[in-house]
Amino acid sequence: MKYSEATKNRPEGSRILDASQLYADVKENILLLKQEITWEKSDRNAITIFKNDSVTIVLLVLKGGATLFPQEIDALLTAQIIEGAVSFESTQGVKNLSDGNIVVLHSKQPFNATAIQESVLLLTVFSEKNKIKQQ
Repeated sequence: MKYSEATKNRPEGSRILDASQLYADVKENILLLKQEITWEKSDRNAITIFKNDSVTIVLLVLKGGATLFPQEIDALLTAQIIEGAVSFESTQGVKNLSDGNIVVLHSKQPFNATAIQESVLLLTVFSEKNKIKQQ
């Protein structure tokens, strides 16, 4: 099993990050993120729900106007809009996403995302470092 240790910003934050079965209450985690000092001082807050060598799942809350600056990651990425609305820009253009929408990006595709209003995203990153090469 893999654990996350408590920190100064999240003193009650010790939790399991990887186990044969892992349950997470998304609504409870959203409330937790919005009660933390980081949310008061910043335009975003996040918590890792699951993490192993292949997959990372992060719950991210953004205040309206918060931007995930242009990025390019070496992994397949999905972003599901749980609440709110996000303007998502990639090489394919700009798309406004809202509750229930999902965007999927292949590795090394530049993107930028800006919260149109207060929003909650569930990000899943599929690492390619352990990818089996096809012969």
